[in-house]
Amino acid sequence: MRGNLSIFLALAVSGVLNFLAIALYSRLLTPAEYGAYAVVLSAVAMILSFAFSWVEISFLRFASGADKSRRGDICSSFITLYAVLLLCVLGLLVIIFWLDVFATVSVFFLLVVMAVIVAEVLFIAVGNYARLIKEDLKLYSMSLIVRSVLALAMGWYFVTLGYSYTGIIAASALSFAVPAIIVAVRSKIWRDFTVPYINHKLIKDICSFGIPLVLVMVVQSAISATDRLLLAGMLGAEITGQYSASQDLVAKLFIFLLAITHKVAYPLVVKKFEQHGIESARDQLKKSLTFILAASIPALFVLGMYPENFVSVILGVEFRAVAINLMPYQVVISLINCMTMFYVVLPFHLMKKTKQLIYPCLLGLLANLVVGYFAIKLWGIYGAVIGSFVAYSLYFILSFVLGRQFYKLPMDTLDFLKILLSSGMMAFILLPFSGQLGLLALVGMVMTGLVSFAVFMLVLNVGGIRRILFKNIFKVKSSGV
Repeated sequence: MRGNLSIFLALAVSGVLNFLAIALYSRLLTPAEYGAYAVVLSAVAMILSFAFSWVEISFLRFASGADKSRRGDICSSFITLYAVLLLCVLGLLVIIFWLDVFATVSVFFLLVVMAVIVAEVLFIAVGNYARLIKEDLKLYSMSLIVRSVLALAMGWYFVTLGYSYTGIIAASALSFAVPAIIVAVRSKIWRDFTVPYINHKLIKDICSFGIPLVLVMVVQSAISATDRLLLAGMLGAEITGQYSASQDLVAKLFIFLLAITHKVAYPLVVKKFEQHGIESARDQLKKSLTFILAASIPALFVLGMYPENFVSVILGVEFRAVAINLMPYQVVISLINCMTMFYVVLPFHLMKKTKQLIYPCLLGLLANLVVGYFAIKLWGIYGAVIGSFVAYSLYFILSFVLGRQFYKLPMDTLDFLKILLSSGMMAFILLPFSGQLGLLALVGMVMTGLVSFAVFMLVLNVGGIRRILFKNIFKVKSSGV
């Protein structure tokens, strides 16, 4: 319990520091410098997403709950996959540069991108090893915090020395490499990696599970991009920018909230499933759903009812009017999308049926193209919202129905109603903040919302939270005696 709580807190701290980094760099860099920095980050993120993210998801699925006797096989297989993919990606980048495909790309740009990719892949691989193979949750949590602190501190320091965005990129590479090396040494990763005993059948099973996820992620990215492309082609770049700004704000906040919960809960679900069977996993899934709803439903109420409080602080003047009008709809869409990503697709993962996810994704993409096109012609920018709503709703429904053939996800209706009631009462308490704009008002509203929601959760005993807290408090007192 404490180990998973440390991961949750570490992910939360890392997320906050990452948001602070955006605020800091947008003030230290010129628009041109920030643009170049964004291009490098986008290139790295795209490569990592399509080439390596499926390996990380597979690592979580195969290593969580695996028997200790398989530790060497799993470790050797995943390190081999990471190494082979890394060599392929680096080789492809060299070939692209050598063929002069992108004439404006310099050697320095290529080296910077390669350094960040190598460092981040090393950090992800070693971190998952410490967490899933060695089960050293504290070491893993500390690596997350150290990485974020180093990135922010060294990025600021290098910029003040005059290295501009190149200093931030170098800081990013170092911030991944330093904790990765420390974790590798502390966990003695070489003990579980033996090249002659690489399990080729396991690698084949991993690829069969993970590679379909690449196509799924490509289609999911296409769904999120379709409405923007339609808006750009039909209504112009200005409308597209206004729509995208509010969409990014909502989507990133929801993904930040739910990704933290998912990263903590998913290995526990897999471990229960592998070691104790379906019913044990069902109990853990109920708990995971409670955490997901407790993170997302309050955000739905607050962002939907008080969008101007967030927009006035975070977005520029040119974006605010459109964002205030669109955000109440976009929070619903983001909630549907995140619930699909972090809960509804779990049967496909648990039963290793990831190929079946491709069909709901493709139908969602088709729906976004068709509905979005005609809706934008009729209702302008609101048509893009309609297209996204239909696409993600269809993706949600089809995934849910198809997933029930493999595994029926549990739903605790009583806890859901308690969370809904707590969120509604919290939103009512926040009414005095309506119309109060500015940073201090936003901080006050967020803190008031967190405290009031926590109190209602305790009073209503959502997910048996009182018993959990009292149990852990009693443990702390007992250990101190």
